[in-house]
Amino acid sequence: MIFRRGAAPDFKVYFNPAALGEEHAPALVSEALSRLGFADAYGLVSDRAATRDGLDRLTFFALDLHTRPQSRVKVYVSHHDAGLPVVERAAAGVPGIALDRVRDFYSAIGGAGDRVLTGLPALSSYSFVGANASVPNNYSLYMPIRDLVSDDRSALERVLVLMERHGMDPTLLHRALAAVTSRRLDDGVGLLAYVSLRLGPVQSGITVYLSSEAYATMPPRSRGSASAQLPQVKVQ
Repeated sequence: MIFRRGAAPDFKVYFNPAALGEEHAPALVSEALSRLGFADAYGLVSDRAATRDGLDRLTFFALDLHTRPQSRVKVYVSHHDAGLPVVERAAAGVPGIALDRVRDFYSAIGGAGDRVLTGLPALSSYSFVGANASVPNNYSLYMPIRDLVSDDRSALERVLVLMERHGMDPTLLHRALAAVTSRRLDDGVGLLAYVSLRLGPVQSGITVYLSSEAYATMPPRSRGSASAQLPQVKVQ
């Protein structure tokens, strides 16, 4: 559910293409895209989901549940044991995508451009809009920042550095963090779970995904296990 001030809520639904087994996911996604009028779109997605001996997987198939012109069909691909070259290939071929922004985002959130993600995967999503679209109108890269830092203060520092580079106001992020937790950010890791970069002609931006920590707080890791630190910024 998506809540916006002064507007009725929007709804999205996410399906698991591997519900009948990983081997059936490609056929299910291809059939779903075809039934929804995007038969030609599967070629681009399959090039990025059937490589590296199964390390790239079709993870989610999402629909916007409204009838406005910008209603989307989204396909998500997870990149396991991936580095920057895999991510660059996933973004390549999407019109209007600046790969230098993808590289900058990967390096900022990962802590280094040569880091390989051996824990939680990075994800790519491709949004298809309009009748018979064969190429995405937006691409997003999702990075598992919870796996890449020692604690949530370090995670926030990386996000703030990135926002500063792009001239973004962090006020709303600080408000959101204060609304979901009262603990010190040094005392756990995982509150900031994923960070995504959205690119395309329709709308670009950065999204930070926060965990509710409803059951427990993951203890911080030793700083020696985290990657090289980015330049520090003051966290209020």
